[in-house]
Amino acid sequence: MAAKRNLNNSTDEAKARTSGSSGKTRKKDQTIEDKQRELSERCKNDIEKELKSKRRRSSIILFAIGVLMALFTIIGFIGSLNRAEGDSLNLLDMIYSFLCGVFGFTVFFTGPILIYVAVLIATDKSRTSILTKILQLSGGIVILSTAIQIFFVGSVGKGTTDFFGAVASLYSDGTRLTGGGIIGGVPAWLLLLFGNVGAIVMIILIAFVFVMLISRKSLMDFLGAVGKPVKKVAVTAKEKHAQHREEMEAYRLEQEQQRLQAESERKEKLIELESNAVGTPATTLQERHDENIEEQKKDSDNFINEINNYNGKVSPKPEEAVQQSNEHLPEIAPESDVHMSCDKLPDLPVADNNGSAQKAQSVATDKQEDSEPIPEYFPPLPIYPPEEVNPVEAALNSFIEETNYEQNSSVQREEQFVNDVNAPVAPPAEAPFIADNTDSGIADSTPDGITDSAAAQEDKQDGDTSDSDKLYTVTLNEEDHPLPPTALLDEIMPGKAQEDIDRELETNANTIVEALRSFGVQTKCIGTCRGPSVTRYELQPAAGVKISKITGLADDIALNLASSGIRIEAPIPNKPAVGIEVPNKIRDTVPFRQLIESSDIAEKKSKLAAVLGKDISGGIVIADIAEMPHLLIAGTTGSGKSVCVNSIIMSILFRSKPEDVKFIMIDPKAVEFMAYNGIPHLLIPVVTDPKKAAGALNWAVGEMLKRYSMFSEYNVRNIHGYNALAAKDPEMDKMSQTVIFIDELADLIMASKNEVEDSICRLAQMARAAGMHLVIATQRPTVDVVTGLIKANIPSRIALKVSSGTDSRVIMDEQGAEKLLGKGDMLFKSVSMPKPIRVQGCWISDKEVERVVDFLKNKFELDYDDDVMKEVERQAELVKGNDKSSDSVGFESGDIDVSDDKLEDAIRIVVENGQASVSTLQRKLKLGFGRAARLVDVMEEMGIVGPSQGSKPREVLMTKEQYYERQMNKQQ
Repeated sequence: MAAKRNLNNSTDEAKARTSGSSGKTRKKDQTIEDKQRELSERCKNDIEKELKSKRRRSSIILFAIGVLMALFTIIGFIGSLNRAEGDSLNLLDMIYSFLCGVFGFTVFFTGPILIYVAVLIATDKSRTSILTKILQLSGGIVILSTAIQIFFVGSVGKGTTDFFGAVASLYSDGTRLTGGGIIGGVPAWLLLLFGNVGAIVMIILIAFVFVMLISRKSLMDFLGAVGKPVKKVAVTAKEKHAQHREEMEAYRLEQEQQRLQAESERKEKLIELESNAVGTPATTLQERHDENIEEQKKDSDNFINEINNYNGKVSPKPEEAVQQSNEHLPEIAPESDVHMSCDKLPDLPVADNNGSAQKAQSVATDKQEDSEPIPEYFPPLPIYPPEEVNPVEAALNSFIEETNYEQNSSVQREEQFVNDVNAPVAPPAEAPFIADNTDSGIADSTPDGITDSAAAQEDKQDGDTSDSDKLYTVTLNEEDHPLPPTALLDEIMPGKAQEDIDRELETNANTIVEALRSFGVQTKCIGTCRGPSVTRYELQPAAGVKISKITGLADDIALNLASSGIRIEAPIPNKPAVGIEVPNKIRDTVPFRQLIESSDIAEKKSKLAAVLGKDISGGIVIADIAEMPHLLIAGTTGSGKSVCVNSIIMSILFRSKPEDVKFIMIDPKAVEFMAYNGIPHLLIPVVTDPKKAAGALNWAVGEMLKRYSMFSEYNVRNIHGYNALAAKDPEMDKMSQTVIFIDELADLIMASKNEVEDSICRLAQMARAAGMHLVIATQRPTVDVVTGLIKANIPSRIALKVSSGTDSRVIMDEQGAEKLLGKGDMLFKSVSMPKPIRVQGCWISDKEVERVVDFLKNKFELDYDDDVMKEVERQAELVKGNDKSSDSVGFESGDIDVSDDKLEDAIRIVVENGQASVSTLQRKLKLGFGRAARLVDVMEEMGIVGPSQGSKPREVLMTKEQYYERQMNKQQ
């Protein structure tokens, strides 16, 4: 027993120990789980904090990028609108241009979209990653840019098959805000492989899928959202239909009730009449019926008389009326007692406004009072057969219709009258102010500080002022010299209708393409540029087509177009196309006033900027003489050369004051520039003598050298720097720019070739910095007139229509000017242009020139520079003296050909050697026998060497002193 008890005790102790250990293990496991839970919660909180911090940083960065892009876009766009041509780009403009090239037109939406996504990231509490949001943003921008490229442009690269060329074209289009830029153009390029329709369908499907994905909506949700408005519209329409049906049913029931009520009332009256007739003798009934008939006749007669009196008609006799009205009366009992007596007639309307309405109403009242007492019961009108018409009822209906019409007309007239009376009276328009003097049209355009005074001018001109002089007579403010107003020019006439232009362009484009296709040349027209005189059709040849095939078919194209001639520009600069220039059927005149009033010329700061005309795309072409810095113009008679020179002169006159720009005009023919004599811009009168012209050019060379010495003294580089110093120093005189116009170079070359050519070359080489410029015109651009030295120093040229391709090569270094149309059609080539452009010159008439010249003459006193005139005279005498000294020894006569460039070397050799022979010149100058013999013959004609002495050398007649004097004269 004791052993069993001990065993039990030991067992209990073991259980107790086991339970104690298990309790401890359970507590330990629970502690571990709690720690793990706390650790996981702590990790979760740390992850959430880190995610929130990352979202905050990302949202701030995206917000800043979005704000910067929006600011760059807005500021860059405003800057591009205000930036003038030729202005340099700053860093902000470059960033804006880069963004436009990448995003295209979508650049305006990119910044706001970035800001919106930044806000979404900052406020989003879902588990969506930041990368997903950014990818969604990028996808949306790409899809939007692609859609813009497809829908609004429809092509990529303008037909370029090269990938990099297409990307460059996309970037260029994006900078001009055309299309979707690079990010939209590249996907659009891939989608457009399916064609335009296929690309549109594909981009719509892609946008649909993208919206469904980012919105996390299923297709059923989309169909339900689309179906909701449809169901709503259907329910609304159904409800309206039911309501309308109920209203129609109620209206029908109401009409039925009224009909039943009227039927019941009629039956009750019939029963009452029948009950009254019961027990009455037949004679009494017949008498009552006869009385009713007589009463009805009387009432009908009165009613018809009233109607006829109102209509101004003569009423028939009562018997005739009764007979006519009761001609078809049946002998039956009446069924209705409905009748209208005369007292129920409406008052007659009156249309006037003088109280006649009251008069008519009083007349009707008097008639009503004078009539007999109205019985309480009137017998009803008889019922007529359906085919018969009751004359009384017809008269009543016509009376009611006329009455309603007159009432409506009267009411309308009264309302109109009331409206007219109550309408506010507009104040009278102020008459425009008209000056008392005769030049009011000019005074409106003149600046402040100028007052018109015809009387003062008449006193100044001793009463001999003509009408044209009186028109522009103005008293000057000495501190302000006004510029000529554009009101002096003719009004601008309207051009051709746009519909006719579009029809002509389409017809000619199709004709050109078909003509080339008939010769096996496949092309397509990718654009047109219509100018005032010609239209350029831009054709893109198919792959494998040489440009020479198109240029060789110029005459065939002109034949198909029935044109006088075409010009082919192959290729067009910066375009993958060939330009075919076709004359317009109706040429548009380019008025000078339209160009001089344009903003393009107004933005130019240079005083020497001149309008030439319009290019082939309709843009205004402006030539700045100061930048050229010299200009050579050539064209045959009738080509528009004189008008071109006049437009340059007039442009300068309209933009510069006499103290800013001075002219020297040389006109050997005394035809073109004589109209400008007396304007204040002239330094000296118009030069017509060729010798004086050479003297004027020699003075210009001396003036140029004098200005350079002044620049060196004041340490400035050019005239602008000198004038800037003169503006600060009152002791320094302002230096004006000088433009030398030469109308006919050939006449000067024929008279004094060496002096003129040397002076022109020196001025062309050096005169730009000194503010002196040449504008030379000639109608004979041959090699002996426009020499190589002149061409080399005057790179800016204008070629109007010339007689041959050789002359075109002389003036423009290429052919094409011989195919121009004349009348201002020109090729303009400047220093900054790789190829000449075609321009239609502006038109200014002689009358306009005369009005502007008269305006300037009357506003400024004629003040030629005496010092300049004296110096020109002195230089002219030197030129004449050189000619006389040459004539005294017999050389350099005007009839001798002295064009050989080796002649001066030959003269030097024979003077130094003291004898002349052909073999000596051959050996010294390395010439052939024929050329050396001609040089000897020329020197004999000039009187430098004597006649031939057989095999002996010739005698030299010119001494060394005469030779040195000749060289000194040439240098001067």
